[in-house]
Amino acid sequence: MSAAVRAAKAGYDGVQLHGCHGYLINQFVSKKTNLRTDEYGGSDENRARFAAEIIKKIRESCGKDFIISVRTTGIEPDVATAENIAEEYVKAGCDYLQVSTGIEWEDPTVEDTEHYNKFCSLGVRFYDHFKGRIPVSCVNGINDPSIVRYLIENDLTDTVDLARAVLADPAFCKAVLEDKPFSKCYNCPRCQYGPAMPHKCPAGGGV
Repeated sequence: MSAAVRAAKAGYDGVQLHGCHGYLINQFVSKKTNLRTDEYGGSDENRARFAAEIIKKIRESCGKDFIISVRTTGIEPDVATAENIAEEYVKAGCDYLQVSTGIEWEDPTVEDTEHYNKFCSLGVRFYDHFKGRIPVSCVNGINDPSIVRYLIENDLTDTVDLARAVLADPAFCKAVLEDKPFSKCYNCPRCQYGPAMPHKCPAGGGV
């Protein structure tokens, strides 16, 4: 919470809480790691309480116009449970959900599609659930402008999160908006071309 206050004082419009990928908020959410028997364990509401309290404290400290995003798990262990968790974040005052994965994955209904992968499909499912109430962003494997356009033009998400695509080519967004040529990410198993690395991505862009 104190980091959000510092960010607000520094002039930032908002912050993102990392609630997936096995980080602390996700550890409270997952039944595999959260074995508590108090008010922070057991039910979906209780397992979401830790993050919900952080959201409420940030809102109290930073004001109604400060944007609070949560990068949340879209499956823990199934989509319905993950949606219940996210509902608690929304009740607490979250402004924006970016949907990725967590610790557990047991829902057989989530599959790759012709146009995007199963991780991205979690965001599509969340968008359908929360549509009109809170913006939702799809993530993962969105390395081609055609995927972005398909998701937006077919009303499957509000926004997309980009990482490797813009590391491979910082002008990737122009390729989406203006159909410009671009250097495509090769989707290497372990990306070695982040901002801290001294060398450029072989796709041709780099940082």
